[in-house]
Amino acid sequence: MIWLRYALLLSIFPAYVIALSHRRWTTIPLWLVSGAVMVVQLALNAKPNLTFADGTAPSAFLYFVETIKIMLIPVAVQFAVMLKASQSRVGDRAGDAPRTLIANWNAGEF
Repeated sequence: MIWLRYALLLSIFPAYVIALSHRRWTTIPLWLVSGAVMVVQLALNAKPNLTFADGTAPSAFLYFVETIKIMLIPVAVQFAVMLKASQSRVGDRAGDAPRTLIANWNAGEF
């Protein structure tokens, strides 16, 4: 089960790259991978007899901190994508303003 956890953690990087593309719904793979990592963390936390190679058992605080770190990634990427989309919409409208002004000026409505 631990190998699955590390495989999922490594799959966050390709999902991150996909999420940063400028298409709709591209953050979904990142949310799915992050959710799967959380489920695997929960499954590992449910096993009370799990120990590391040195004989120590992981603490619940460690799992909590890892979960927070994992879920901060898709939240930050989603926020960045939304911010970039809103800036591009504002930029598109700003580009239309001079054309509208010139058209109004030529029509004598100014």
